[in-house]
Amino acid sequence: FDSGEVWAVIGTLGTKTGNATYVGLGLNNFRLRLGAKNVEYTRLEGSADFYGDGDGIGNLDKFFVYYFARNCDDIQPWTHGYCTVVEDSPLVLPPGDRAAITERDYIVPGTQRGPDSTQLLPSRALKLARPTSATQ
Repeated sequence: FDSGEVWAVIGTLGTKTGNATYVGLGLNNFRLRLGAKNVEYTRLEGSADFYGDGDGIGNLDKFFVYYFARNCDDIQPWTHGYCTVVEDSPLVLPPGDRAAITERDYIVPGTQRGPDSTQLLPSRALKLARPTSATQ
């Protein structure tokens, strides 16, 4: 995060596919082994809707596209508000520390077990260069 990069995370919402009652997207301070940020599924819902653009892409409600950056204000036109600020503080992510992004899915509705792994698509984290201006 120290070179102005933005991280986009793309994945499926087990709460919408029926494979989980809770989904959480976390950012962890790797050095401290500390969960620094958590984004619960209610904040992920609808975040992929902007990428259909009328192309007939179905099931976007079952996906999320979420961003993490040091500053989310200047990239709001691209993130549509689906972005969490990663502060450069000792208990979040100080400069020079590394981060790990995790997705957690819990409990299939009506059961006492975790999600069916054969029904999961691995999430992907993409490191993006910060756009130079909101007009590009």
